[in-house]
Amino acid sequence: MILLNARGATLIELMISVTISTVVVMTLVGVTSLQLDYSSQATARGRLSVDIMELTNYFAREIPSAGGELLPVWSGVIAENNCAARATFPACQGSDRLTIVKTSATSACSIRSVGAGGLITIETGGGPCCLATLGLLRSHVILSKVNLIGHRYVASVDLNACTATLAPGPTAFNDNVAEPYDWSTGLMVPVQLRTFYLDKAISELNRFTYQNGGTNMNSGVTSALADRILDFQIALGFDFDPADGIVRNTSNHLDEYLYNSTTATERLGAGVFLNVSRSQLRMVALGLAMGQQSGQPNSQGGSNLLDGPLLAPGKWLVENQVSTFTIRSTRTYQ
Repeated sequence: MILLNARGATLIELMISVTISTVVVMTLVGVTSLQLDYSSQATARGRLSVDIMELTNYFAREIPSAGGELLPVWSGVIAENNCAARATFPACQGSDRLTIVKTSATSACSIRSVGAGGLITIETGGGPCCLATLGLLRSHVILSKVNLIGHRYVASVDLNACTATLAPGPTAFNDNVAEPYDWSTGLMVPVQLRTFYLDKAISELNRFTYQNGGTNMNSGVTSALADRILDFQIALGFDFDPADGIVRNTSNHLDEYLYNSTTATERLGAGVFLNVSRSQLRMVALGLAMGQQSGQPNSQGGSNLLDGPLLAPGKWLVENQVSTFTIRSTRTYQ
């Protein structure tokens, strides 16, 4: 005969069993949740890295082609460090603005003389007026003579007299020559202007294209390039100490990069850049910080991108990247 153990479990034994089961289940849930969170963060970081790479590839095409063959190399890149207030653009809040200047034609008009009120007389050379050929009315041009430039806007043209009346170009683009100046024997080069800026209110990087044919010098079209951008910084590399084909970058105010250090206010004509000219510009460094909201605090803490403000994003995933580009794709500088 088989005897069965009729003794049942006590209340204490049941409570112990339930407690152990609960601990095991909660541990498994916690581990699984943590693994899912880590996996989600890794996926988000991977997407941020891909997005930054795509944006960097875009600028890898824009920056090296700046200027063109008709203009001085340095005139194709205009960096507004910690940019000031400017019409049609939002406040920078420590970020930078970058303007790329590209020639919009393969030829330019030779300047014969300069008159009052911005009147420029073009050299015909016995042929037709090149103003008609290039169609410069209400377009942006650069006056270039040796290593001097001036940004202008073509307000009107007289094809019979072969003259153009010019107005000042965008106010942020400082000329390196005092007006009035004799631009005769120089060139009037048609250009296209694109300004890249960060709207920190919505973390969006935008491209502003100045429109030829517009009656307003600041009129243009804005298009969004990327969202989730936390900072946008530009640094300029000069080859001067020594001029050896290598632009030194030690991330401080003593190297050959301008605007890459938070330890000093860097500018041409001061410090190690005291005797440096814009004609020695060779490289452009582009800094991008992209982020995404996260449920976990940022373990990396605050950081600076080049000479930008401190980024302390709290519960954000943040990816930073600094890339360098050679102007004109000469590939002879590093």
